[in-house]
Amino acid sequence: MASNYNEIALDYAASLDKLPAAKHVDDYTFFNMVGEVTGKTILDIGCGPGVYTRPLKQMGAARVVGLDYAPEMIKQAQAEETRSPLGIEYILGDMFAPVRLGSFDLAVASFILGLAPTREHLLKACQMVHSNLRARGRFLVAGLNPELSPATYPLFEKYGYKVSASGPLEEGAIITVVVSSDDKQLVYQDYFHSHADYEWALQTAGFQAIRWRRPMVSPEGLQQFGQEFWRDYIECQYGIYLECVRAESKLQSIP
Repeated sequence: MASNYNEIALDYAASLDKLPAAKHVDDYTFFNMVGEVTGKTILDIGCGPGVYTRPLKQMGAARVVGLDYAPEMIKQAQAEETRSPLGIEYILGDMFAPVRLGSFDLAVASFILGLAPTREHLLKACQMVHSNLRARGRFLVAGLNPELSPATYPLFEKYGYKVSASGPLEEGAIITVVVSSDDKQLVYQDYFHSHADYEWALQTAGFQAIRWRRPMVSPEGLQQFGQEFWRDYIECQYGIYLECVRAESKLQSIP
């Protein structure tokens, strides 16, 4: 995988908390997609230190399970659960493996599917999620928009993100984001997948009703920074946000 999340586990949540765009756009758009979760069961793919698992449980979810491949991320999440128990389960596991964890009402994957190095890996991740959702269960995806034009990369520096690409935007290209927060810099790397690749993987895995959502700015973000501040982030669409539903058809094999 391109990013080594074990190395940034200690600083991950704290750094994101200090980025206005993460709070006022990414999180705000994500939780608007999530909607009402009271009594529901939720699987968080790439849960990290519990950035979303804890709020989801506090919103009334009956069961929340976090899955992450990075031992240090799981360690941080479990440490927070020990300090302030909510009954969240954290599991060390690979989203590209056929892991069976239950039959959930909702699965979420925030800024994690971009770690798939190939279209086939992207499909495997979608298949794993499909196998852990009940019929008509929802899957929500958020992440870096891989189809950002390189000409727009400099526009995101004022939001704390320095974006670069290893070459032409095609399969195999690595998109690097250096996040600057206070005196720290965290480096994230995604593999390029087009929007069409995402739709192909989801549909092949057995999802339907795929809907792309536009990013939204929270009322607090608009009041604090003003609408003009957010123009580039929204119009150039730094992030992608989509939702889909598990169909009842059988999984298709990887070609």
